[in-house]
Amino acid sequence: MQRTLIIGDVHGCFEELQRLLRACEYRQGDRLIFVGDLLAKGPESLAVLREVRALGAECILGNHEALLLECRRLRATGQARPLGAGHQEVYESLEESDWDWLASLPLWVVLEDYNVEVVHGGRQSGCPLEAQEPSSLLSARSQRPDGSLSARIEEGQPWASRWSGPREVVFGHDALRGLQIYPFARGLDGGCVYGRELHAYLLPERRIVSVPAARAWCKPEGAALQLPKHYRSLPLGPLPRISPGQCEGIDLPPGGEWGARPQALFYSDIHGRPRFYLNQCRHIPLPLDALSGDFWDAQGQLLECKTHGARYRPQDGYCVEGPCQGEWLIPLAWRAGDEGAELLLPPL
Repeated sequence: MQRTLIIGDVHGCFEELQRLLRACEYRQGDRLIFVGDLLAKGPESLAVLREVRALGAECILGNHEALLLECRRLRATGQARPLGAGHQEVYESLEESDWDWLASLPLWVVLEDYNVEVVHGGRQSGCPLEAQEPSSLLSARSQRPDGSLSARIEEGQPWASRWSGPREVVFGHDALRGLQIYPFARGLDGGCVYGRELHAYLLPERRIVSVPAARAWCKPEGAALQLPKHYRSLPLGPLPRISPGQCEGIDLPPGGEWGARPQALFYSDIHGRPRFYLNQCRHIPLPLDALSGDFWDAQGQLLECKTHGARYRPQDGYCVEGPCQGEWLIPLAWRAGDEGAELLLPPL
C-alpha cells in the first residue's frame, strides 16, 4: 500500500512544515495531502505554497484559500471586498499560476484503500459527501443539538465526536480544540500558527507525527487556546516485540463506549510497522479472539472472529468474509515518543 501523509493546517509556517516532513521521513513516492489553510496568519505563506506545489502535493480547499478566491472573483467584477493586512499581503504576492492552482483545489479527497476521506472543516451525519453543503465542508466545527452544523465552537459538541462512519474522516480547521481523536475522525489542526503544534497523520500505520511551533506567529481571535485536548493517551512504553505478520491484544482503560474490558489489537505488518485496531468485531461488538489470544483463521492469513466467523485483512482491517463483509475494524491512532509508543483514544 502506498504510504500517505496527511498534514494539518500550515498557515504559512514554512520552517515547521520542513521539520514535520523530516520527522515523517517523507520520501519521493509518498502521497502527500494537506487538509487546507496553507496560507495567511503565519510568516511565509508564499514559501509554503511554492513548496507544496513543487512537491506535487494534493491539497483540500481551506476556508482561507476560499476567502482569497472569493475576493478575487468579486474584485474582478468591480465589487469591493476588503481584506485584513495579512490576507492582503498574500493576495498581492500570488502569481497567475498560483491562482490557477488554488482554483483547482477540491473540497474533499477520498482514499478508498484506507476507508478514509479528507475534508477541511466538517461533515454532516447521514448526508453523502457529494451532497454536503460547501460551507460545512469549509467551516464547520460543531454539531448543534438538532444535528445541524455550526462554524462556532460554542454552539455544540465537536461534530467529529458524533461522526460514526462508515469512512474515517481526517480534517483540519478547528485549532481551538487542537488534536482531536475519535473512533472515526482525526482532527489535525494543532494551532501551529498560534504557537502549538503541526500534525501529520501517516497511512497505512495511522500514526500521528507532531512538531512544535517555532513561536506564536499570531493570536487567535475570540476564545483562548485553553480548551482540553480531545483525546486520551495510553502510554505503551516500548512496543511489544512480536514477529512481522503477528498480532497480540493490549488492554485499554475501561470506560467509554467500548465496554468494561476494551482491548486493542496490535498487528505488526511484514515490514515490522505497527497497526492498531479496536479488538471488536463489527458484526456484534465482541472481541475477535473471545479473549483467548487466538486471532487467526485456520490458514493463518486473516483475523477471524471466533464468535461469528467474520474474517478481516490484518493490513487494513477490511472484512472480506462473514456477516459484516464490507465493514472495517475501528482503527486506533498512535504516536511514538521518547518513552515509547502511546495510543490516542477518544475522550470519555
